[in-house]
Amino acid sequence: MLISGTNLLQTSFEYPKDWGQGSRGCWSGGGSSNTTNTNNTHFVTISTPGNSTLFGSVTTNLKKAGGASGQGRGLICGGSTNTTALNTILYVTIATPAAAASFGNMTAVRVMPQATSNGTRAIIIGGSLAYNASNTLTSIDYIAIATLGNASSFGFTIT
Repeated sequence: MLISGTNLLQTSFEYPKDWGQGSRGCWSGGGSSNTTNTNNTHFVTISTPGNSTLFGSVTTNLKKAGGASGQGRGLICGGSTNTTALNTILYVTIATPAAAASFGNMTAVRVMPQATSNGTRAIIIGGSLAYNASNTLTSIDYIAIATLGNASSFGFTIT
């Protein structure tokens, strides 16, 4: 992704800045059915082509979660087990392979939320209230990535 620099009138672009995570990419959970969900967390070294390596695990078989990162932490937001929607936020320290730990809770359960960050603050957007449900959320939560704790309300998306 390219982003515009601070001068909105300039015609050139700059690459987004690295927020200190290094060259490691992580992901957790996944699966395509109730019988194939996983609780594994994997990583790759982005600068070197190759297979993923086991990083650690999350507390339960997890799918349909959102993710963001910043300040050396990877966040795993919401999702579901086989049939239960979650409001939890988990985190890993990207430099140290280990099991995910509890970060806090979101303001609501969120299955398939979207999440992003500017490296300091993460926002968790939308999602669904239940597993296999079409009722979507328009609320947005936020957290300070450096401080463990519950999410707070940020606002709402436009529908």
